Amino acid sequence: MGHGSVVDGEYWNGSEHVELGDHLSLVMEAEALLWSSSVQRDVGRLEWLLHHDFTGVTRDGESVSREESLSATRRGIPRAERDFTEWSLHAMPWPLVLVTYRLVEDEGTSRHVSVWDISTGLARLRFHQGTWQDHDGMPG
Repeated sequence: MGHGSVVDGEYWNGSEHVELGDHLSLVMEAEALLWSSSVQRDVGRLEWLLHHDFTGVTRDGESVSREESLSATRRGIPRAERDFTEWSLHAMPWPLVLVTYRLVEDEGTSRHVSVWDISTGLARLRFHQGTWQDHDGMPG
């Protein structure tokens, strides 16, 4: 899934202190699942993963709503191999988790930030933004 990770913090979920590390694999798996061909072709799965208040910004700087994201699914288009690296998770006010990572794929390299809601014990995406990088790793 990727190389290394940083986990920062704990939070109070209303009844106990929870270490953010307890949710590391949950959020990483959900994030990678969003990029998979199977979810990109399955509107039902994508509807569940995207929180009803989801909003985002594409790597090209365009704002997108939940409805636009759902209608932009790429049915039947296989996705190339991806390399997720430099994972970092940070506690936010319960039940939100901030995640950052670097993504390398055929189209290029990009950095991403997501905010996940984990209140149900499963991860649902509230916000996502990606930014393209130059080939030398410096922002464009």
